[in-house]
Amino acid sequence: MKKYLLIFAIILLYDSSKAQTTTSTIAEARKVTTGKVVSVAGRVTATNQFGSTAFIQDGTAGIAVFSNTFANGIAIGDSVMVSGLMSAFNAQLQIGSGASPIDFTKINVPNKP
Repeated sequence: MKKYLLIFAIILLYDSSKAQTTTSTIAEARKVTTGKVVSVAGRVTATNQFGSTAFIQDGTAGIAVFSNTFANGIAIGDSVMVSGLMSAFNAQLQIGSGASPIDFTKINVPNKP
C-alpha cells in the first residue's frame, strides 16, 4: 500500500509542476531561480551560429536557449514558444542544459506556397 501511495505522490507532484508552468516575459523568466521550469515566447535572433546555443528576445529582454535540436530547427526571425529548465553556463542564464531537453513550438509561421 505504501508503495502505491509513493507512486501516486510522485505522479501528482510531476503533473502539478507541469501544470504550474505559465508563459512569462523573458525579463520575468530571467528572475526565476535556476532549476525551475520557465516558458517564454520570443523572436529568434541567432540560430546555430554558436553551435547548440540559439538566442531569442521579446520586448523586455533576451536569453540563450541551449538545445541542438532547437538551434538547428529554427531560423532567424521565427517566433517561438520555449519551455525548459532555467540554467546557467559561464554565468550566463539560459533555458535548457545538456541534461534537460527543452520543448519548443514555432508560432505564426506562414504557409509556404
